[in-house]
Amino acid sequence: MTKRARLIYNPVSGHEQMPKNVSDILDILEQAGYEASAFRTTPAPFSAQNEATRAAKDGFSLVVAAGGDGTINEVVSGIAFLPEEERPRMAIIPAGTTNDYA
Repeated sequence: MTKRARLIYNPVSGHEQMPKNVSDILDILEQAGYEASAFRTTPAPFSAQNEATRAAKDGFSLVVAAGGDGTINEVVSGIAFLPEEERPRMAIIPAGTTNDYA
């Protein structure tokens, strides 16, 4: 079974540097043995949360949250209440301005 990773990133976090780094992050994930893809969050409410839930239910084994505290909170919320067997592992790339959580 192929391991799949989903990068969920906020393009405006921090100083809007994330879009420049997406391909490098996907390369690193692929070198680690994952089939990797990315989701760029939108201004729609709960964009990151909804994508995290969808990715988990679709069988992704790793969800990577890249952004500030708000993005990380949404990704955690998107997977926290799923049954344990459906929850993927989660990684964080602190890309916000302050990164209080990270």
